[in-house]
Amino acid sequence: MNLEHKDIKKEILKIDWKQFDCGCDYTDLGYNPLSVRDLLIDLVSFDEQIHDAENFGYQLLTALAWNHRGCYYPAVLKALDFIIFIEQNTKSEKCKILCNAVLNDLYYFEPCFENYKDMDKETIANLVKSKLFRYRDKPTNLKKIL
Repeated sequence: MNLEHKDIKKEILKIDWKQFDCGCDYTDLGYNPLSVRDLLIDLVSFDEQIHDAENFGYQLLTALAWNHRGCYYPAVLKALDFIIFIEQNTKSEKCKILCNAVLNDLYYFEPCFENYKDMDKETIANLVKSKLFRYRDKPTNLKKIL
């Protein structure tokens, strides 16, 4: 995404977030693509003096995924681009850590849905994993440690 930081809110608002309504039964769990949009707008303006990073990260992850099941909702397909952009461009260390934590968690999740538009579950999972590869846990060499 080739954006200036000041334009990212406009780009988030341009997206038709209702397109990510999967017609599935996850609204009982709190899935609402419009709340993803609202949290992304707040993330752009993240202020360490106002926001509790841990609580905000939990809200963002919960909006994007069914955390206890380890699966994400369709809005993640677009939201990842914005979270990655914010993580790479924020001047707030807490915001950077928050973004990293959410992106790391999502790397290990799977889609909550079997297909979306013209993509099957495996294609979606591969696309998400490719975007999040750099945010995964880094393997350690236990032989060197021991």
